[in-house]
Amino acid sequence: MDFQKFYMGEIYDAYRYLGAHVEKDGVVFRTFAPQAERVTIIGEFNGWQEEEMTQAERAQFYEIRVKGAKAGQMYKYVIYGRNGRVEHCDPYGFGMELRPNFASIVRDLDEGRMQTNRTTRTGKWKRGGISTTRSQRISSHI
Repeated sequence: MDFQKFYMGEIYDAYRYLGAHVEKDGVVFRTFAPQAERVTIIGEFNGWQEEEMTQAERAQFYEIRVKGAKAGQMYKYVIYGRNGRVEHCDPYGFGMELRPNFASIVRDLDEGRMQTNRTTRTGKWKRGGISTTRSQRISSHI
């Protein structure tokens, strides 16, 4: 990610770097916390016990790689700063718990990708063994 463009407000795909990203052996969590003195993560994958996140590339970004974490698990960031300790959802999270709760949920972004047929330029959404065309999905919401 181009950090200078992020600071200038010219990055429109920061979600590709920030948030929770599922990998082969776990999940990489990244967040932007400019006023934080330190940041930890808690979640189902670590028994809701704090694990320290490290400052990544730039001082205001924090990250951690959690082996064994997987899609569907809940998590929160714990931010320490001038106001003390605050549990916070992931502002770049791809899944969220329903209110009044506020944990983020790890989602595998590759699970719901649209698979396209290059010859006809049509696509089908595949999720949970159910396959529908894009026009079927749109018309069902009208």
